[in-house]
Amino acid sequence: MSQNKKNLAAILILLGSFFIFSKTFAVGNDVVINEIGAFPTSTHEWIEIWNKGSEPVDLTGWKFWENSTNHGLSVSTTDAIVSPGEYAVIVQDDKQFILDYPNFSGSIFDSSWSSLNESGEEIGLKDNAENFIEEFTYISASDYSLERGNPFLTDYTNVNWRENSTGNTVGFINTNFSTGTTTSPTPTADTSTLWSQIKINEFISDPTSGPEWIELYNTGTSSLDLAGGLLCDSRAGDCAIADTVGIIDAGGFLVINLSGSRLNNDGDSVILKNPSGEVIDQISYNSNQLSVKKGEAIARNSDGADTDGAADWSLTETPTMNASNIITAPPAASLPSAPAVGGGANPDYFTAILQPKTEKPTTTKKTSKDTTTIIWNVDYPTPISLNSSTLFDAHRSADPRGGEIFYTWDFGDGSAAEGSRVAHTFASSGIFTIQIRATSTGGTIGQKNFSVKVGTSDSLVFLKEILVKPDINEDESVTISTVSTGTINLSGWKIGTDNDRWFTIPLNTFLRPDGILRFFKTVTHLAFIDSGGSVILASPQGVVVDIMDYGKVKRGEVISGDPILENISATDVVPTSSQPTSSILSIEEASDKPAGSNLAVIGTVQTLPGEPFANYFYIRDGASAIQIYSYKKDFPKLSLGERVHVSGETSRANGLPRLKIKSATNITKLRGAEVLKIETKTIADVDEADFGTILTLHGEITKLKGSYFYLDDGSAETRVSLGKTMNKIILQNGLRISATGIVEKIPDGWRLVPRTVADLSVEESISAPPASATSSTSKVVAGTGGGIFLLSLAYAARKWLTKSV
Repeated sequence: MSQNKKNLAAILILLGSFFIFSKTFAVGNDVVINEIGAFPTSTHEWIEIWNKGSEPVDLTGWKFWENSTNHGLSVSTTDAIVSPGEYAVIVQDDKQFILDYPNFSGSIFDSSWSSLNESGEEIGLKDNAENFIEEFTYISASDYSLERGNPFLTDYTNVNWRENSTGNTVGFINTNFSTGTTTSPTPTADTSTLWSQIKINEFISDPTSGPEWIELYNTGTSSLDLAGGLLCDSRAGDCAIADTVGIIDAGGFLVINLSGSRLNNDGDSVILKNPSGEVIDQISYNSNQLSVKKGEAIARNSDGADTDGAADWSLTETPTMNASNIITAPPAASLPSAPAVGGGANPDYFTAILQPKTEKPTTTKKTSKDTTTIIWNVDYPTPISLNSSTLFDAHRSADPRGGEIFYTWDFGDGSAAEGSRVAHTFASSGIFTIQIRATSTGGTIGQKNFSVKVGTSDSLVFLKEILVKPDINEDESVTISTVSTGTINLSGWKIGTDNDRWFTIPLNTFLRPDGILRFFKTVTHLAFIDSGGSVILASPQGVVVDIMDYGKVKRGEVISGDPILENISATDVVPTSSQPTSSILSIEEASDKPAGSNLAVIGTVQTLPGEPFANYFYIRDGASAIQIYSYKKDFPKLSLGERVHVSGETSRANGLPRLKIKSATNITKLRGAEVLKIETKTIADVDEADFGTILTLHGEITKLKGSYFYLDDGSAETRVSLGKTMNKIILQNGLRISATGIVEKIPDGWRLVPRTVADLSVEESISAPPASATSSTSKVVAGTGGGIFLLSLAYAARKWLTKSV
């Protein structure tokens, strides 16, 4: 090796020493590495992190440290905020992780590393100032995940870390979790008082997916660390089914996931104990009269409301983990007698206990369950017009016992009626839950609940103002308004934040024309992040109606919003000089209209004007896609994932729908945006339903044809077309690449069109260039100059090192 190269090597060693000895550790950060998934094959690896503190942590700009290398973190399908008690993951491939763990609910950060060593290696976390949050060498775990026992200890030996015996607990509490005596002091009188404010609020014993869980609610005004507490069932002796872990905010929720099958569906108890072993709250559900069906939860009728009686509880078909309870009564076929008026539970169903009682619980005499119920047949029009008499007809319903049926109706707006056929007029628009009950002379009973949408004005509700950082004399608040000409029923609507906290608007809440409703933090218990976030308004069915994003705010600053054109009908459209009167349809409906029809659609921008098509771009509404075409190339500036309202005239291109616009004024931007979901498929699996979809294909270049090439993945072959904006780079037959782009229909089939150079990347180079590599037939306009550059750089470095030895 020459002296110059020796000097360069010495400089590199000195620089490396500088970085080693200049490690700075951030003090007091609550995010820790909690579980390591090094055992899966490549692209399936992950690192679980956990926020053990009481404040949310923003991981924007953070890095994962592995193999002495910084790996950046990019937010995948969620956000960069890790809430108190939240499990998040840093993954090698976010799309693969979502496929592997579809029920994971925490934040997902996409990163990159070659491979995690199953025998152990140095890893760490760095904040956005390059300070180490945590850095250590983990121990060996060759078959399953490596779990941390006590997240409050800086012990990285086998004393505190252990390999899972059967798999992993990503997203859930570790199997070896323990806070130890150092973090669970004997509670003082003050903490005992705080513990008495914690209530069992909701639980589910037979979920449709994921683990069983128990939700706690803090009725107090102070947050509390629940470390050291215990959840039990009805077993004698060692009844523990889970430790209580995490900080529960004042007026907040905390969900404890259970491992395995812990709660019996046909009857059991849920008991909450404080660190001293005292029973704080308890509920027993009766096995003789109640059988919980899959997906049903037992919940308090009002969050935390406790009168120490059975009327506090109800069975619900709408579990609301980490959110205010919603009581949706199951069909009456599962009930032994009609529930109490107002949706409360039959007093025989539940035994609720606030404090431990010395006497034995009263036993219930076993009875046979009556499963015979009314056979329902209810007719009504849909949609239902505002201020119009509507007929509801149940006369075709029948009693299997042959008795005469008597009906009572509750229309959800304070009105009631009796009879098999009744007429009702709704004076306000919105979503209403109608309840019909029946009893027959044969002794049969039944109940049916269904929801109806009245009018179309609910789409004109919007977020008017949010106050994130108020003056000292005010409280954080959200203001809702409307431009509707009719009163709107907001019962069951939801206001939420991007950290998945929600407030449900109470029953009988009405928003009058041009009116406002202001909801304060005292009521909603929603905490806004000063540095920026989002506030969401959603319908009772969970449809997002409005989103207001905000950045860092000053004290007393009010963030204002405007009405949006979303989910509106033809009768809501106000014609302007630049927008012809047109019906707003789904893209699927618009596709069926004849050429020359004037209409409007709402969708998400999939490609940008000019990239890669000069005269058109694509939008999609979830089910279908459509081209937006302008002969003059007159488009507004748009962003990928942005939602737009487009009006124009229908036509077709290559058999696919197209909407022709006259100018940029035909496109209206809507608030709210989506992260585009890019699916990976084999070429043989692509079909007509994928037209207008962004897909990723992997394969080998087989034929080079100038402005396009053919890609073969073993299942089939397809054309990949390249636009004029692509950089000119030499590609070769036999090169394996990854190609992402929009799927377009062409006369002889379909093609994939990458949007930018970033949509192409080299996965595997060929061993040696073919003799014809420099011929005109092997040159093609292609992307991913960075990928080729890195391959070239690696080759040059290899030659340099070879010569140096």
